[in-house]
Amino acid sequence: MLKIILIFIGAGIGGILRSLMSKYLSILLSNKFPNNKFIEIYPYPTLVINILGSFMIGLASSILINQFPNYNNEIKIFIMTGLLGGFTTFSSFSLEAVNLLHEGHTYVSFIYILLSLSLCIFGCILGITLGKIS
Repeated sequence: MLKIILIFIGAGIGGILRSLMSKYLSILLSNKFPNNKFIEIYPYPTLVINILGSFMIGLASSILINQFPNYNNEIKIFIMTGLLGGFTTFSSFSLEAVNLLHEGHTYVSFIYILLSLSLCIFGCILGITLGKIS
């Protein structure tokens, strides 16, 4: 039961952080590049959030494994499954990619898919690597 509560709380915090960051990034880039068609259609907040979340899960897993080999499993569940699982959003990525295709933005959709997959995997690798160094 404790694990479920930890996931619930972590996912709630992660979801709130994702929502706040998404709104902040949207406002920031819209103000910086007003009337830019690419900024209007490209789902960059989700891309940034997923890259950051991938980096953070790699870093967290590496630090937990290398720095705290006897860590409590509840910490991993709270951080990785709850907090970072609630923060990142593969389902939003999938919907945004499909919506771009349906709206005729095929090129933008494929760029989004390629960047999301490659940069998120790279972010996770970078996090794991940095976690081993610290």
